[in-house]
Amino acid sequence: MHKKIKIIFLDHIPFAGGAQIYLANHIKFLNRKKFDPYLVTDKKSKFSFIYKESRVPIFKFDMSTLKRFKPASLLNLKNSISQFKKIIKRIKPDIVLTNTTRGLVIASLAKKDYKLISYIMDYDYPKWIIKLFGNRVDQFLTVSKSIAKFYGLKNARVFYLGSSLDNEIKSIRSSSTKDLRTKFNLKKDDLVIGFVGRLVRWKGPKFLLDAFLKIDNPKVKLVYFGTGSGQSESVEESLKKQVEKMGIQDRVIFFGFLENRALIYKLIDIFVLSSVKAEPFSTTVIVAALCKCPIIATNIGCTPEFIK
Repeated sequence: MHKKIKIIFLDHIPFAGGAQIYLANHIKFLNRKKFDPYLVTDKKSKFSFIYKESRVPIFKFDMSTLKRFKPASLLNLKNSISQFKKIIKRIKPDIVLTNTTRGLVIASLAKKDYKLISYIMDYDYPKWIIKLFGNRVDQFLTVSKSIAKFYGLKNARVFYLGSSLDNEIKSIRSSSTKDLRTKFNLKKDDLVIGFVGRLVRWKGPKFLLDAFLKIDNPKVKLVYFGTGSGQSESVEESLKKQVEKMGIQDRVIFFGFLENRALIYKLIDIFVLSSVKAEPFSTTVIVAALCKCPIIATNIGCTPEFIK
């Protein structure tokens, strides 16, 4: 019997974004006859429940911020590397896979006796970090051709994201959708426009609201699925205040985070990706397409690459 390959997935994001949801799926469907997966994440993460079905051991440590290089930040980084090395010593992985800048830096500086794979899923990596630590990376993966071109990674392998929601979508009963519509006073003949994502500035929820306000039809409703609470550039509170000030709470609904993603797309009639900054590869567009939901999207980033 062949020895299983031990692989650590290193992710520091403390909130549940598309990358984290898909990471959970990647781990869930990993061939357990060949691989032993482990998840290593930040102590501040409050969304470990999304990995419940992944059946993966989770280790947590303090992952310092890299935004400001001050003496204290360097000490914190040193401490993070030391903590990660202890986890490495315990697990003895064959592969460490990172999907964030911070993970790449920590895994590069702690590297010893394992192959390092960097999965780049956005445009936010400082290019100097790629140049500085690129020689320590055994393989770059990117989520689109657009990302590989942006960073000049000629030898990167492109892996488009898919979705595993087929069975969940098929199993949703009409009564579940009806109950949700009733809860939020959505009538049978209402047209529901849906935003699915984090309520932060670059995702364009304000841009979408401004466009929605040009529709003078009370039967057209806008529903935001997601939250911006505690996140950088959150616009959640300002959006809610604007809606309340205009007295249109019956037309603009803030649902918050809904764990059952398939139900979201069964509820809405039109999906809108309103991002004002380039999306590397929007996972929400994939699910909307799978649900045969009409898509309206901004023509930037990798979005047109997928739609074409």
